[in-house]
Amino acid sequence: MLFFLTPAHQTASALEIINENREPVKVMIEKWVTILSPGRGARFKPYDEPTLIKIEQSHIRLECEAGPDDVVRLTGNNCYVNGELVSEGQFRM
Repeated sequence: MLFFLTPAHQTASALEIINENREPVKVMIEKWVTILSPGRGARFKPYDEPTLIKIEQSHIRLECEAGPDDVVRLTGNNCYVNGELVSEGQFRM
């Protein structure tokens, strides 16, 4: 008698961040820091849920929270999570 065991396949959760701005943005999540060029994106597997995301542009700073399977879009001075506006940027000098 033969038995075949197949491991259960589970997809890993990953937070996706997309920069839709005309300038690069600095993204800080937990201990991870990266610069996203215009039109570029990145995937991140967070340890904490929800994850605090800090974003800096040349003159704008904003923060938003997202879960491990969410899509975050940075457009203008705003942060959208799964298409919903969750944060508006604050002007800084």
